[in-house]
Amino acid sequence: MNILAVECSGKVAGVAVTKEDFIACEIYLDGQLTHSQVFMPMVEECLERANLEFGDIDVIACNVGPGSFTGVRIGCSTANALHMATGAKLVSVDALEALVYNLLDFDGWVVPMLDARADRLYAGIYKHGQSIMTPQACNVEGLIAALPKEGSILLLGEGAELHFKTMLEALASRVSLAPIHLRRHRPGALAALAMEKQVAGKTVDRCLPIYLRPSQAEQEREKKVR
Repeated sequence: MNILAVECSGKVAGVAVTKEDFIACEIYLDGQLTHSQVFMPMVEECLERANLEFGDIDVIACNVGPGSFTGVRIGCSTANALHMATGAKLVSVDALEALVYNLLDFDGWVVPMLDARADRLYAGIYKHGQSIMTPQACNVEGLIAALPKEGSILLLGEGAELHFKTMLEALASRVSLAPIHLRRHRPGALAALAMEKQVAGKTVDRCLPIYLRPSQAEQEREKKVR
């Protein structure tokens, strides 16, 4: 199964291609937020290095957010366009689930934390890949209050890095940060998760963005209406 996985919901821009049951190519760029410039060249390079063309792709997988509003839109529009152009099946994966897939074997609570700006987070609570708390936009204090009272807690995502000091003060030795190579979104993990979803028949007709909160423009418009 040839899968093209596209990741640009946050700071990471990345593409991975699987051939049969291995990752043939993965390209990863973290932190520059220049997705509109680098993303399609990354897709083309990843396919070229895997010796594949667009018509060879069986499944297109996309991280649909929550995350950067612009990045999520770029990813979804790219995936939808490629789906229509190639006829490949389409798999939609939410950002928190994709991040947690890096650490399925951790025997405790895995807490993905994405920066939603203005001291807010997109966060969830998972155990062995299963959601324990509905993903939501919240502040760090609300997340701490929602955490189970016992057991080890592993944090990942750029939001975890921003708020680790606060989490450590509240939870002491119970909490730790995921290792740096597993702390951010990886397009290879997205591809692997998409493979599972496709086998389970969880394909979609169209990738739709997940935002969890209104955009800044929507918030400003709401203030004016009031």
